[in-house]
Amino acid sequence: MYSKISNLSTQCLSRLEKNSSFFIFISLLLISIFSFAGSLIEKTVAIVNNEPILLSDLEQLENRLLKSSMIDDLLLFDQSTDSLRKNHSAQLQFLINEKIIDVEVKRHNLAVTMDRVDQEIKDIAKRNNMSKDDLFKNIQMQGITIPDYQTFMKQRIERQSVVEQEVTSKIRLSDDDILAFYSNEAGKKISKIVEYSLSHIFFSPQKGSPAEALDRAKKVLDQIKNGTSFDTLLNKYTEESNPSPNGFLGVFKSGEFSSDMEKAVRDLNIGESSEIVRSRSGYHIIKVTNKKMIVDPEFEKSKDKYRSLLFEKVFKRQFKAWLDLKREESNIKIN
Repeated sequence: MYSKISNLSTQCLSRLEKNSSFFIFISLLLISIFSFAGSLIEKTVAIVNNEPILLSDLEQLENRLLKSSMIDDLLLFDQSTDSLRKNHSAQLQFLINEKIIDVEVKRHNLAVTMDRVDQEIKDIAKRNNMSKDDLFKNIQMQGITIPDYQTFMKQRIERQSVVEQEVTSKIRLSDDDILAFYSNEAGKKISKIVEYSLSHIFFSPQKGSPAEALDRAKKVLDQIKNGTSFDTLLNKYTEESNPSPNGFLGVFKSGEFSSDMEKAVRDLNIGESSEIVRSRSGYHIIKVTNKKMIVDPEFEKSKDKYRSLLFEKVFKRQFKAWLDLKREESNIKIN
């Protein structure tokens, strides 16, 4: 009897031991699963339109910030890589912006081939007066692998294609925009200058006397006022010793020719003729063949420079506005 009880006790203890081992195994398994799941959740720091940003992405960004060749200035705006490296919140926003643009690359089907990437790398090398191999050596010296650099360049080209299509191509700058920007930046008041193209009928005081030259000029002026063509009278009456074609007198800007002549033509429209104007050489009836407003020549010299500066300023503003709009349209979740 005692033997049977002993055997039964032994069997029960064995079962308990087996069950305990099973429970311990299950417990350890569950702990491992939850720990693994917890680590996955911890590594996902944000989700942008179902695209995750992992903790490892932030770590990689910090490494990229130490290597200028792996950061696209497009998304820095006015930040420096140093200031971004010290600001973890700004780093996450930087990665979110990258994801948003990458989504637009897919939506617009702007992916590029590796051949296109290779050509861009060759162009960069050429602009820096080096071979492609030399460029790769320089990249490797920064601790960047060639595949990582090629991947970065592919993403950069694709992102720039989106920005070109959605932002850059839509910027329009008029000459007035550039002039106003120049005036503001240079701190100068810009005055517009009138430029005249002039022809004349000339009456020489050496042909007879000054009084007789003036009398001839008055008779021709009367004919013009009565409707006779200036050009017809020019060919018939001009007294230049070596007349220019069509009586061409020259092109003058305000202040560049005699005050008497400028006063005589100032209020004339194109095609109209002046009263008689006296100069050192004789008498003139002047016709305005063209008249236009031009800006300060100093501005014209630096126009391209200020166009570039203004374009950069407008681009930054338009790009930020476009990116802010895309952020509003996106589903962004930050853990």
